[in-house]
Amino acid sequence: MMLAPFPLRPRMSEYLFVTDQVAPLSQTDAAKSVRGLARGLLELKHRVTILTVATAAEAASLPGLAKRLRTAKVETAQGSMELALYEGHFSASDPQVLVLESDSTSPGERALQLGGAAVSLANDGLIKPEVVIGWGESSVVAMARLTAAAKLFVLPTGQTVGRFSPQEAKTVGLAPTDLPSLASFGVSAAQAVIAPSRLAAAMLEAAPELEGRASDEPIIALQFGANEPPYDPMSDPALPTAFDAAKPQGKLDARKTLLRRLSVSVDPRWPVISTGPMLQGEGGKALVEALPLIAKRDCFVILPSLGDKKLVERAAVFAIEHPTKISMVNDPTEDDYRLMLAAADAWWLLDETDLTGRAAGRALRYGALPLVPARSAAHDFLVQWDSHSTTGNALFYSDVNADQLSSTVARVAALRADQSMWNTMVSRLLATAPLWRQTAAMVDQLRSAAAEEADLTIVAS
Repeated sequence: MMLAPFPLRPRMSEYLFVTDQVAPLSQTDAAKSVRGLARGLLELKHRVTILTVATAAEAASLPGLAKRLRTAKVETAQGSMELALYEGHFSASDPQVLVLESDSTSPGERALQLGGAAVSLANDGLIKPEVVIGWGESSVVAMARLTAAAKLFVLPTGQTVGRFSPQEAKTVGLAPTDLPSLASFGVSAAQAVIAPSRLAAAMLEAAPELEGRASDEPIIALQFGANEPPYDPMSDPALPTAFDAAKPQGKLDARKTLLRRLSVSVDPRWPVISTGPMLQGEGGKALVEALPLIAKRDCFVILPSLGDKKLVERAAVFAIEHPTKISMVNDPTEDDYRLMLAAADAWWLLDETDLTGRAAGRALRYGALPLVPARSAAHDFLVQWDSHSTTGNALFYSDVNADQLSSTVARVAALRADQSMWNTMVSRLLATAPLWRQTAAMVDQLRSAAAEEADLTIVAS
């Protein structure tokens, strides 16, 4: 859903994120996303605090976090307990972070702990949120128990999987006939549910866990940003030369650096096409099966040596047999992955089950043309490149199979042959990469509407 224009309050608001994972304490995509959105809201001059959980070792290992003398008293299914509290900033550009010490891996137990801690901190005046953003299912108890003018429930993976145990369900006041789903409990407290794509929103609309939400509580698709640290080609330490939409020449330096590291020489007129961070699933299988066809094209393919062992081994054998056509990056780190993005002219997106579209956003961020299956979430917000109007930012293909993947190479090679047009397209890719500031502006639009008790179904239409 696209958001209709809605007047924003010019004043600063107090945002509280509640989540059980945030980068750099966690390295999941959802953890990186919450940090990105929080920074986007800071750019808009709002105050932001993140309440999360981590083990003692995780919290103590990060500079900027200090253990407080006070503890947070929480009620869990096992009874009352006190948990240690850490406070600080990951960096000067990050929001304040409150970290609850916990070894639990149970989503339901983490939800109880975060809920109890949120109430304790609010009662002591340490947090006074005007807006509560529940990031993921572990936030639901805190959302239900905190008072705020606006409450937004984000499902960053587009899925609902968490369940309360019978004892946990009793602790939060659920009846035996109620759904023990964490998401079902969360929607009862929220004014809107946010999904990372229209595809995810449509699936959540049909999910029984969300059927109990109020009739005026919309499920809203917001495109997530792709510029959380360190995904910024202007400051990425993994790249030899900084670049952006105004100065995209640094991509050529990244290409030269990666090819030199792989000890290969590639015709400068050929496109370099990659994928990552892993070879896995049906998409990885289709790409490996397509390599004999792709090797007949004027291109060079770079693949990661991570993922399904059998697929990686098959790709490695093919790379040995065709060293002028394909190469493998051995055990790529996150730095290597970003260098591959920067060096690539085009980037295969192979996971049709992806509900976030985040991989496509990262490809755009580094000026790599996304090659997108029609049934993926990335298809929701990308536009087919049109050479006549020089608009668009992707190439679509209908099915993830060998023939379709090979044909995308032919299309990329034809585009790459016109250097002037290609340069125009790369600048377009970089300029259309989704930014967290844009996502934050849309979230703040929802906040303003919710605080004014406006009809969110109209705002989201």
